[in-house]
Amino acid sequence: MKRVLLLDDMEFRRDLFKQAFPDVDLTWVKTVEEAKAMLDASVPVWDEVWLDHDLTDDHYRGRYNNDTGLDLVEWIASNGLADRSLMWVVHTANDKRGDMMKTRLMQASERYNVRRVWITLAGIVEPRSVFPLPIPNIFP
Repeated sequence: MKRVLLLDDMEFRRDLFKQAFPDVDLTWVKTVEEAKAMLDASVPVWDEVWLDHDLTDDHYRGRYNNDTGLDLVEWIASNGLADRSLMWVVHTANDKRGDMMKTRLMQASERYNVRRVWITLAGIVEPRSVFPLPIPNIFP
């Protein structure tokens, strides 16, 4: 069974991921510190690591904190973890930061295996493959 680490602060995206991939052994973490603890093992145990960027509302309000997917990617790169033989998947809808995360992972690894996707109500999609993305009204 494929082992996946999912970094995302939104429970509904975790649920969408579980619906899309029911046969995956999923570990869900919501913070950079939780993700670091899971990735800091001496023996890699993950087949895929899915990374969101926007983990709190602070950056939407102009307050930067060190709890973003890009902060985790910098930590991964500086600790030599990007070269692990696994799939890195950047799934944030934040295009600018998502592209920065993907680029940094690719720079840090000689044998990179990195993808960019969005987790949406329509499923898992490649960025810009369905643009403009229809946004359904999910609020009553």
